[in-house]
Amino acid sequence: MICGLTFIEIVVNDFDAMVDCYVQEFGIKQGKIDNNEDGRWCQLITPDGQALIALWEPSDPLQKPEPSGRARPCFLPIFKVRGIYPLVDKLKISGKIKILEDIRKRPKYRITTIADIEGNHLQLYAE
Repeated sequence: MICGLTFIEIVVNDFDAMVDCYVQEFGIKQGKIDNNEDGRWCQLITPDGQALIALWEPSDPLQKPEPSGRARPCFLPIFKVRGIYPLVDKLKISGKIKILEDIRKRPKYRITTIADIEGNHLQLYAE
């Protein structure tokens, strides 16, 4: 069951430049930068604390935006879910939603990428 929108992720090519841009140009607060096998990631918070944005530079070049700026995808809604495993199993059975990867297990969370019926990529996230 989806229980909320965790954040909107923006896939970037130049992580440092994009973090600087959002902090310096837009006045958004920088959260902790995380480096792991998936790449570099940083959560950004608007001054009112309401909007959460994440910048992600994938370690896999095939997941980065194309140099022309075309999406691969560049914006990715991340939905917080309860029971990620049963939900993914349910989606597999329905056959309407495409599961694009196995659930990735991280020390503090689980995450997977799916595609809706029009092919838009979404991620499901569980703590």
